[in-house]
Amino acid sequence: MSENKILIVDDDIEVLKAMGKTFTTILPHYLLLTATSGNEGLNMVKSQNPDVVIIDVRLGEESGMDLVKEFHTHSHEKWRKHPRFIVITAYQDKKVMQEALEKYKVDSFLVKPFANGQIEEAVLEALEKFTKEEYERKMKEITFARSFMKKKREGVATHYNNLTAEDKSKSQQSGEK
Repeated sequence: MSENKILIVDDDIEVLKAMGKTFTTILPHYLLLTATSGNEGLNMVKSQNPDVVIIDVRLGEESGMDLVKEFHTHSHEKWRKHPRFIVITAYQDKKVMQEALEKYKVDSFLVKPFANGQIEEAVLEALEKFTKEEYERKMKEITFARSFMKKKREGVATHYNNLTAEDKSKSQQSGEK
């Protein structure tokens, strides 16, 4: 069974420490991953396949939105399960917020400092969505497997019935002689 993971990407070590402490307390069974750059974050998304990614818009010279864009552009090619994204920033930029929410369908766009419990609730909501999507994906796999097995059984039954019909025909032909 795969491990549940949350990835936090922020170039501010104090933010990483604070969020790390918060999430290891409220979600002790989740593995908490951290990265301090967009490139490191993207590599972590690719290698660790986290359930939720919390990413800062400004990462020094880089933009966290570049990671979101990269993921969105190639998500159907590289990743089996798709993490939920929460974008955080200390700077209100309506254009970036609109792009994140509307074009890239991130789960939340939060401005620092967060209201009491705001980041925690955003992560819990994202985890609920992720869990529901994973459940639905797994149920589709099971439904497919059941359908496959049903067709396989029907094929075997048809084959058996054909063999039985041939045997009956041969038996009747030999009885006529």
